[in-house]
Amino acid sequence: MIYTNILDLLNKNSDESYKAFNKKIIPDMGEAFGVRTPILRNICQGILKNKNLNEIITELHKGKMFEEKLLEGMLIGSMKFQDSNEMVIAIDNYITRIDNWALCDSFVSSLKKLVIKNKELFYYKINDYVKSVNPWEIRFGLILLNGYFKDKDYVTHILDIISTIDNNHYYVKMGEAWLLSTIYLSDSERVIEFLQSTTIDNWCVNKAIQKIIESKRVSKEEKEFIRTLKRYKGNK
Repeated sequence: MIYTNILDLLNKNSDESYKAFNKKIIPDMGEAFGVRTPILRNICQGILKNKNLNEIITELHKGKMFEEKLLEGMLIGSMKFQDSNEMVIAIDNYITRIDNWALCDSFVSSLKKLVIKNKELFYYKINDYVKSVNPWEIRFGLILLNGYFKDKDYVTHILDIISTIDNNHYYVKMGEAWLLSTIYLSDSERVIEFLQSTTIDNWCVNKAIQKIIESKRVSKEEKEFIRTLKRYKGNK
């Protein structure tokens, strides 16, 4: 398979209705074919059988279509790297391609096997990602925590990380709120203490509260108490 074959497959499997749907939920998605995720995964598996995998990834990296970016991320997550340094370079190079939440979150999902195999390294790298000035790199770090480091052992460190992030980008704040609602299920006491005392903005606190209340794993009694933590203009 060569790059032009991939473009042919993407074009052949384009779906205008699906593309229209995605454009509504993915701001700044850019140009797209409108190919559904299961089909992209099948195309990815076909590409992985090729000996010229690195060349294909290089070509995809030049592409501007949404699905080309998605495929590149899927392939990186499925690659066998010679060492951790090569892996980190590939991941950091891909992060520069991320310009919407779907690419970010899909890439994190694609990295599952690599994270499990190199968990300590990824946990260390997250500290660099969340200190970036690039909002998508920050979100990448937050979604990594949400996906693979949400156990109780990580809660204190996660709360420390959220406290130090100084970025008002919408999808960074959404990432923080989502992460807070996730780790609430691991250590509700610590998260409640955080929500009561944190200096992060009211919008983020209230969004986290909303997401906790929406969870089916939180009892009615807990939800009633969580509602009392909601912040209003002028209060902390």
